Amino acid sequence: MSEGEHVILSHQVRHQVALPPNYQYTPISLHVPPSKPAKTYPFELDPFQKVAIASIERS
Repeated sequence: MSEGEHVILSHQVRHQVALPPNYQYTPISLHVPPSKPAKTYPFELDPFQKVAIASIERS
């Protein structure tokens, strides 16, 4: 790889849930994170980490 080139990564994270009948579920793709997260990191989280944290925030 030459200087100035970027590696392009494609990620696909699968999130599955089990819900009781008639449960009003909002898909994780529509999750709105809190304006002030409980914890911040000095780096950007990868897609898996972002989905994991969103799952925890949603209870």
